[in-house]
Parts: sequence; structure tokens; C-alpha cells
Amino acid sequence: MSSPDGFCLGRLRFIRLPPTVLFLQRGAAKRPQSLTVELAVGITDDYGTDLAFDSVELKLEALDADSLEPLREVQLQLEGFPQSPSRSPHASARFAFSPVQGPVLKLTTTLTFPPTFPARSMPTSLVFSLSAVPHPSEQPASDAPDPLQGSPSTSWIRETIREPTQVPLTLWDDRQAVLLGVRSGPVKIALADGPTRIASEKVQTAVRTIQLPAKQPLDSSAKGRPTTPAVQGGGQFAVIERPGLNNSTGQRLWDCAIGLSAFLAEFPDALDPQTSLATLSAEDGGERPRKRKRGDAKRTGSLRVVELGAGCGLASMAAAHALSTQGDRCASVLATDIEATVDSTLRENFVANGRLADASAERKRRDVSPEPRIKVESAVLDWGELSATQLDLVLGRRGASRATTSSEESDNDLTILATDVLYNTDSHSIFLSTLLSLLRPPTTQSSYRRALIAYKRRTDGDDEFFALASEAGLDVGKIWEWGEVSVWSLV
Repeated sequence: MSSPDGFCLGRLRFIRLPPTVLFLQRGAAKRPQSLTVELAVGITDDYGTDLAFDSVELKLEALDADSLEPLREVQLQLEGFPQSPSRSPHASARFAFSPVQGPVLKLTTTLTFPPTFPARSMPTSLVFSLSAVPHPSEQPASDAPDPLQGSPSTSWIRETIREPTQVPLTLWDDRQAVLLGVRSGPVKIALADGPTRIASEKVQTAVRTIQLPAKQPLDSSAKGRPTTPAVQGGGQFAVIERPGLNNSTGQRLWDCAIGLSAFLAEFPDALDPQTSLATLSAEDGGERPRKRKRGDAKRTGSLRVVELGAGCGLASMAAAHALSTQGDRCASVLATDIEATVDSTLRENFVANGRLADASAERKRRDVSPEPRIKVESAVLDWGELSATQLDLVLGRRGASRATTSSEESDNDLTILATDVLYNTDSHSIFLSTLLSLLRPPTTQSSYRRALIAYKRRTDGDDEFFALASEAGLDVGKIWEWGEVSVWSLV
């Protein structure tokens, strides 16, 4: 069996999303009302490449869009699949998916609402949820190696993707994969005077839930086994994707964003450039960084965290959450990307997760963290050598185009975050120019500055960026690694 640290992150996907509205007949006779919804699902990696394996059992559910609880008394049936007996009247069904029969599986789903459903206090909308179901045959024998036992970082990754017990799926290329669940955007339930029907428009968004675990001390009875992170007290985020905009890389959740978020949950002090990273080991076997104690020297000045190429904004939200748990210095977070991403998916994610001032209503959702102490700003930023005006924007200075900074501003520390930004080798030079503008400002600075870049090999030569950055005078080193994702420090 492969190492439990070696699995990749697969994606359950709705290739065809549900309709935007389901219309039930107003004042219908006392009989159930049924609607047929056509869906299509697939399983890929984060890039969108289909994964090849024998078979996996999946579960499709219809949930209340507000509470994310199963719809009671609503029946869900899949045409062509045997129905498993259910102990409770939930709108759910299990089915086998085998890519041997094709990478996309079409599902004909029938939702049956009870006669009393329109008369009751019914949900205003629902979502379809797709998740993996561990098969009993996948459970190891009592004397077999535990497929769930891995390094501390593996525990953090598993909790981050909310799959602490899913047994890895064996792929045809001998890799192991743990599958991330997904749910659709909201489908409105409406009453109409005519017969039951569905809208022709399709939902345009899909959502993945990411859970940032909270740290807990090593159990003395663990006898050296890896620490399991505690979920209670962690941050939870609903990450919105736009499957219909796949030509834009900023519309999807990539592995490096998940990896960096898990890293920041495990090592929140890494966000502070005044903290040494010397104790982090890329092999995950070295001394773990010591948690700061009350008697430690207090860090001075303010901290600015800036993400370049933020996409869905998960790393920025993870940074804001980590800084909220630290609470010993003033901090702010800015997520940047191209205009098309900032004005769509990036803003949608910040609003949905209560990270913007106008997002108070969304904080009531179950999968969203409580009132955040640190908000996240967003801004359009094109890469290249930054002008004085751009530096003012990125660093959060008031005013514009000043040749010098005040002594107060020069004390502000800066941490730059970036995930999956090196896949295009043609952009390496302008990305490096951006980093140099921020890490090597033209004026004398007394602040601490560094960049944390999460990297996964995508194309030939994309790792040559680190040598290019070193030749430019930056101190470059790999500080953490899990599976295909690594985190690099540039100072």
C-alpha cells in the first residue's frame, strides 16, 4: 500500500449543474409532486484532468440551502440505479461511478415532494451535494497498515478538506486519491399556478467547504504518533467555484491554495516575518516550531499580508483567520488579481464568507465562520515592476505616489502569499519583478518582509523560477512539503 502521505487530491464535479428554479404547483391536490432534474458528474484532478480507476461509491443528496441539513420527507431517486434502503426519509441516494464507462456520468434525478410540503414552512431553496462513500471492501484487515495514519501535515490536510477518514482510492497509475466533495449553488423552490416544471437556466456556481483546524497539544498517550488537529475552534469557508469559466484559472480551487491554507493553520506564526522559519523541515521530521508564550517579546509594528494571484481567495481568508487567532498585533490582508477575477469569484467568496463589510447576512450560514476580526480587502494588480502608486495601494498607505514613506509606515512588516502562480514560465520575469518591488523597495526600510509561495509542478521548467529568484539576490528555500505541494520562503 502506498504511503498515506502520498495521496493526491481529487475533485468530485458537477459537469452539468441543476436548474436555477424548481416550480411546484400552488394549491395542488393532496398528492405528491415530482420533478425530474438532469445532472452529470465526473471526477478529476484540480487541473480538470479525468482520474482513471475501477469504481467508487458516491452519495447524492438534496440539502436545505440555508441550513445544509437534509431535506426531510423529500424523496430522491436515481433512474437506472438500485435504491438502497434508508433508515430516515432523507433526499439522498447512493450509486457507483466507474470511469471505464466514460468520464462523465449522466444522472436522471427525480425529487418527490409530499402533498403537505407546499403548505408547510418549506425551505426557499435547496442544493445538491456530492460526496464519496467509503466502501466496506476498502477497509484494511486488522493486521494491515493503517491507511489513515500519516505525518502531522497529512492530518492537517485531511481536516482542511474535511475528509479525516476517507480511505484513499487507488488510481490506475498506482497513485492514491482522496476525493473532495462538492455541492451546487442554490436552486430556488417556488410556487406557481401552473403544473410542476423547472427553469431552463442552470446554476452557475459550485461550492467546496474548507475547514481550517485549530491547534491542540500533543496527547501524552499518543506515544510519538502524529498530532491530530482539533476542528473545534477552526475556521470554515465556503469556497465558490465557477465551472462555466474554466478558461480562467482564478475560478477554481487549486491544490496549492489548500496546501498553503493547511500550512498556515499548522504554523500560523509563519505569517509573521519576524518569526524564524529555521525549525520547519521540508521532510516533516524536524523540530516543530514552538508556540509563542505570554512571556515572549512582543512583536512591534503592524503586519500587512498581500496575496498575489488570489483566485478564489482561500489563502487570504486562511491568513486572516490565522491572524485573528494570534491577536497580538495589528494586521490587515489584501487579495489581488486581474480585474475579471476580482470582480467575480474573488468578491463572491469574500461576501459569502463574511470577509467584506457588506456580508453580514451570509455569516448566519452554517459553513461560514463567525464575525471575523480581520476583514480582507481586494484590489486589481497587474504584475511587473510596481509604481509608487501601486506600492501605496498594496502596502495600504494613505495618499498616492509619495517618494518617501513616514517612519511609522516603514515599521510595517509585509508577508506576500502566492499559490499556483508559476505554471506559466513566460510570466516568471514579471512575477519576479513584482516580488522584488515589494521585498526590495527603493527606499530604506526597517521592516521585516518575506514571501511564502505554494508550488506544485505543472509544466516543464516551472520550478526554474526559484533559481531565477536566487540569482536576483533573494534568499530562497523550501520550508514545507506534503505530497505534490511545497511551500517556499523568499526573503
